[in-house]
Amino acid sequence: MNKYYIISSGVQISKTNENKFIVYVPQLDESYEIGYKEYSVLSLLDGKNDINNISEKIEHYSESEILALINEFEKLKMVSPFNQSKKNIKKKFNPIKIKLKLFEPNSIIRSDSKIVRILSNFLIYFSLPISLICFLLSFAFDSQILSFQIIKLPWYIYIIYALLSDMFLAIHEISHAIVARRYNMSVAEVGLMFYIFIPVAYTNINGLSNEKSKQKKLYALLAGSLSNLILSSMLLLIASLVNTDVIKSFLLLCFISNVLIIFVNCLIFIKYDGYYIFQILLNETFLREKSNYYLFGLFNKKKNMFNSGNGIVNSEDVIVQKMFYMVLSVLSLLFIPLFIICVIATWI
Repeated sequence: MNKYYIISSGVQISKTNENKFIVYVPQLDESYEIGYKEYSVLSLLDGKNDINNISEKIEHYSESEILALINEFEKLKMVSPFNQSKKNIKKKFNPIKIKLKLFEPNSIIRSDSKIVRILSNFLIYFSLPISLICFLLSFAFDSQILSFQIIKLPWYIYIIYALLSDMFLAIHEISHAIVARRYNMSVAEVGLMFYIFIPVAYTNINGLSNEKSKQKKLYALLAGSLSNLILSSMLLLIASLVNTDVIKSFLLLCFISNVLIIFVNCLIFIKYDGYYIFQILLNETFLREKSNYYLFGLFNKKKNMFNSGNGIVNSEDVIVQKMFYMVLSVLSLLFIPLFIICVIATWI
C-alpha cells in the first residue's frame, strides 16, 4: 500500500535567482537548498499523490529515486506521512523567543465593520498630518520642550507609567490587526512574546503573504508605528501646555516610550515591523533565512543536500546579492549582543 505524504506544517519554500529553492524547516530551525527537479517532487506532496501518481508526472526520476528522495525529505522534517500531518507536531523549543497567544482577531475584528474602516482610514490617511500639526504646535507653545529636565517622580507614578507603556504596546499591535482585517487579511493571533526574557507584544498577520498588493501589506505593517506616532505627538503637545513639573515629566516619559516603540519597530535587524517592511520593499521572502543560509553555507556545505545537476551561475549580480545576504546576516546576529554591551557600558 502506497504512502501519501504532505509538506510539514510551517515549512516555507522560497525561490532564489539561480533557479533553486530554499526550504526553511521550523522544526529544525534550518534552511536547505534544493534544485528545480527536487522541488518538482516536493511540490506534489500534497496528501493526494502517492508514489505511483508522482512517478507518472515526473519524468526525470524513477519510482525508486522518488521514494529515496521523499525519504530524505522526511529525514529533514520537510514532509510527513499524511495520516500524521494533522497530529500536533512539537516545535523546537526556543528559550530566546517564547510566545503566548492572547486572542484571535479574526473572530473579533470584522473586515466589513464600519468602525474598522473608520479606524484604519484614520491611521492610514490622517496620522501623519495630525502628528505633524501636533509637533509644530508643541514647539510653538514651548520651544524648549525637548530639553526639559525630567525630574524624579514618586514610585507610584512609575507603576502607572509601566501600565501605560503596556497599553501603548497593545494599541500598537491592535492597530496592526485593525488595518490588516480592514483589507481582509487573516490575523491568526495577538499575543505576548518573551524575547530574550523581555516581554513584548506581537501580532501574527498570517494572511500577509497571501496579499498581492504591496501597498496594503505596507499599510498593515506601518499601522502600529503610526498609532504610536499619533500618541507621541499628542503627549508632547499636552506636555508643552502643562506647567507642573511632575505632570510634564510624566507626559514626557510616555512620549519617550512611544518614540522607543517606533524606533525598535523600524529596525531591520530583528524580526519586527521594520524587517518585514524592508523585506517587502526588496520584493524578498524569508530574508533572514536566506541571509543565514548563505552565511553559514560558507562553513557548512552539507546544507546543500541535493544536487540538481544545474550549475550555479556565479554572475556578478549573484555574487553581489550573496554578499548582501551575508552582510545582513552578520549585522543581524551582532545587533543584540552589541546593543546589550552598549547598555551595560552606559551603566558602568
